[in-house]
Amino acid sequence: MWKATSETLQKGKVFKYYLSERDHQLTFSNVLRLWQESIAFCDFFSSILAEAPFSAFFWECPPLTKSSILRPFEFVLVNSLQLSKVEPDTEAFRQYFSHTDQPVCDFCNLGRDAHLLVPVPESTAHHYPHLATFVRHADTKQQRALWERLGKLI
Repeated sequence: MWKATSETLQKGKVFKYYLSERDHQLTFSNVLRLWQESIAFCDFFSSILAEAPFSAFFWECPPLTKSSILRPFEFVLVNSLQLSKVEPDTEAFRQYFSHTDQPVCDFCNLGRDAHLLVPVPESTAHHYPHLATFVRHADTKQQRALWERLGKLI
């Protein structure tokens, strides 16, 4: 099955992760496909994030292009005390939430220079202020839907 290997950077403020399967490091292409095709992988990936030692974090990957899609998949989790204090704002994207019956939605930001992928609040808004809370408390099916849509969007 899959394995996550991590290293601690910047005196414990950052954790860098690599994923492998049968001792072969996964590429970005592998991960994008697995997010779309494997519920078990989506659950595995959510569990890595959920087990992070930070109450809130930024999830960051290196830039990805067509020419770099076969490079080894890696990401960092960066501790964020500021993000841990954020309260969910259910009004910011309400116009997008009201036009879908899907568990996640995607749309361009106001400046049209980024594409956003957002879980649609299903029960309590307390599950949605940031990714750490989402992977720890939101419905598993919604988490799976987020990873599947992310794989398709990329």
